[in-house]
Amino acid sequence: MRYALLALLLSASVSIASAHENQCYECGGDSLASARAAQVAAMEQRLYRRFEHPARMRRIRAEIAYAEARIASLRRLQSQYDRVNRFGTGNALTMSAEQVRLDLLRKDMVLRDLRDQLILEQRYYRQARIDNAATASYATQRITAHVAVTPEAGEPTITIVNH
Repeated sequence: MRYALLALLLSASVSIASAHENQCYECGGDSLASARAAQVAAMEQRLYRRFEHPARMRRIRAEIAYAEARIASLRRLQSQYDRVNRFGTGNALTMSAEQVRLDLLRKDMVLRDLRDQLILEQRYYRQARIDNAATASYATQRITAHVAVTPEAGEPTITIVNH
């Protein structure tokens, strides 16, 4: 979905240029490539910030809420088993109580992993924002440098020739 949205936005916002302009340095192809790189970086940043990151965070938080509810349920069930087995002579529910203990242990581990995953997703989000901003800044610098070096029409130029 990300790539489909990116392709749609890219095709709608990129100016139409011939193949010659895209490949010819003297014709401004480098400027067009830099402009496209800046646009793509900005669009990827917007898509990630507005759609992908919030969706991931909602999914992880929903899984955490489910794991916490399941742990609470298993703890209630365990307390019920402990009441029955405390004064029983044969511990008729030993297997069921042990299964609940194992399920509770597994859910605690899953919950810890989900919380770690949430922290890692937040770190990745911050790093992706920094990386995308740096990519956009670099592309903007390349555009600016190309425009500053390219003389305007009718302006005299200096050509340096090395022999």
